[in-house]
Amino acid sequence: MAFDSTTRRNLLDEAFVCLREFAELTDQRDQAGPGHRLRYVDAIRTVGDRLRELTVAYREGLHVIPLSRCPITDESFSHSWDPYGLDGLWWNFHKPVRLLKEPRGGKYHALSGAVLLQPGEVAAAPFLVEPGPQKPFVLPRLMEFDSVTAVVSQIQLGAHTAYPIVYFSDPGLTHEDGANEWGSNRFLYEDDTGGMRTGEYFDAEDEHLYDLNPWLESRRLAWIAPDDAQMRVQWGRENCPYLRLESSSPQVTRIMDGKIW
Repeated sequence: MAFDSTTRRNLLDEAFVCLREFAELTDQRDQAGPGHRLRYVDAIRTVGDRLRELTVAYREGLHVIPLSRCPITDESFSHSWDPYGLDGLWWNFHKPVRLLKEPRGGKYHALSGAVLLQPGEVAAAPFLVEPGPQKPFVLPRLMEFDSVTAVVSQIQLGAHTAYPIVYFSDPGLTHEDGANEWGSNRFLYEDDTGGMRTGEYFDAEDEHLYDLNPWLESRRLAWIAPDDAQMRVQWGRENCPYLRLESSSPQVTRIMDGKIW
């Protein structure tokens, strides 16, 4: 069952205590002399076990919602999501907590995104959060493939506004041409046996393309209106709401312990 805001807050409050305690204990162990490190083993194991339990509970409470729609098959694209804010474990850049196998849908290839922050509304979390820049963009490396079409949409993220950018490809591309999943330093792909594997890719932030006009004109980028419950794919520049965000920052945002840079 998807968590509500109160259940989520209780989970995160305890998880944050465990994360900080785990970091402190491991630091103390590493600084202790060889003859004194064993004294930390039990405490580290206890905190680690509880943190794993909380992580499982958080994962099981994630919402699964439609984020986009495939412009090739018209199938809905769904993904796990924490709708309450950027302090959720979903946004832990180095260890994101998401479904082990996402539902996705359509000719999915990659998930990216941007988040327009509401000033003064960023909660403190003891891990690095990289939600992307504050306005939509496309990745030039993926758009080099003629088979790729991107779709930008808009959803609420607590007090913030999030812009999922999903890339679809027909024919499909290999995982070697993938991209790190939104807000994380890795992407997941399915191997030949059906098992889930992890990969990493580096896309330079200064190569992001923020001028959406040529991609809209060439029908390589589609969009979904922010308040469209049916999430219909639309084409072209006319009435595209994401062209009105020119004043938003193109710089990638980083957040940790409530500090933004």
